[in-house]
Amino acid sequence: MKSKLTVAASILCLVGISTQTYAQTCKPDIIAPTTNIEQFTVHKDGTVTDAATGLMWTTCTMGQRYSADNCIGTLKTFPTWSDALLAVDDANSSNLLGYSDWRLPNIKELGSIVERSCSAPAIRLEVFKSTPKVLYWSNTPDSKVNPQLKARVIDFNEGTEFASLAQSNIYLRLVRDLKETSN
Repeated sequence: MKSKLTVAASILCLVGISTQTYAQTCKPDIIAPTTNIEQFTVHKDGTVTDAATGLMWTTCTMGQRYSADNCIGTLKTFPTWSDALLAVDDANSSNLLGYSDWRLPNIKELGSIVERSCSAPAIRLEVFKSTPKVLYWSNTPDSKVNPQLKARVIDFNEGTEFASLAQSNIYLRLVRDLKETSN
C-alpha cells in the first residue's frame, strides 16, 4: 500500500510539477566550512562576486531570473556539453545581466563554490539562491572518464565531482573573470 505522500508525489509528477524541495542540511560544527560568507558580495542585479577567486557568478541557475532577492522561473537543463556551450554563446549574444563575457566555469572554479559543510544542496543558499541539488556542467573536458558526457560535472547534492551517465538533466551556472572588462 502506497503512503499518501508517495501517491501525492506521483500525482504531482504526472501533472508536471516538480517535487524537488530544498531541505539543506549544514553541519559547520562537524565539517569545517569550505567557503566564507564574507568572501561573497551579492549584487542586486543577479550576480555574485567572489573576492577569494576574483570571479563573478550568476546568482541563479540558467533558466531562472533574479527578482526581488530571489531566483524565479523554470530551471533549464542541458543534456549535452555541446548544448551547454551553445547556451553560453546565447547568453553572451543577449548580453546576460549586462555582460557578454560569460563562460562555463572550469572544474576547479565550480568546485570553489561548493560548501562541504552543507548538503542537499552543497552550496551557500544565502548567496546562490534556490540552487537545486543537481549536476552542473564545467568546461573541463573529460572524454576518458566520461566518454558520453565529454566534460566534468559537479553534483551539488553532496558537492562531489561526479558523472552519472544515466543523468541527462545537467544544469548551468555561468561565471566571468572580473579582470576582463570586455562587454
